Amino acid sequence: MKTNELLNNIILIDDDAATIFLQKLTVQESGLFNHIEVYNKAEEALSFFEKMVEQPERMPEVVLLDLNMPKMDGWQFLEKFEASIFIHIPNIKIVLLSTSQNPRHIERAKQFKCLSAFRRKPLTQQTVKEIAYSVNNDSSLPFEPALV
Repeated sequence: MKTNELLNNIILIDDDAATIFLQKLTVQESGLFNHIEVYNKAEEALSFFEKMVEQPERMPEVVLLDLNMPKMDGWQFLEKFEASIFIHIPNIKIVLLSTSQNPRHIERAKQFKCLSAFRRKPLTQQTVKEIAYSVNNDSSLPFEPALV
């Protein structure tokens, strides 16, 4: 069982600069990823994935996706990703991050086969460690965290 093997790549998709700064800092401090790539627009991230379909070995292991973004939101990203990209990289872990407390959002999120988990912001070290552990051990994450 691999517990803390360094992972290659994580992608952060969020339109808010302050959130990206804090998420990037949290991921960096975890020391669990070699490279962090940031997209401020979901459509740019989707374009990246469409180009990388032919090179699955270069795909990130993890994507942290914001739910509420202008132009293309997290739902739209997931719909397009699942329809055309997920079949090529079914082992990717996509975690939807949101400040939403709406139970309907969690229920809607569960409909996406490409989505590994739903977590509330802010991103924590514990969440980063759970995600890395699940990748290293080829295991699933609890879809939503237990309420504390």
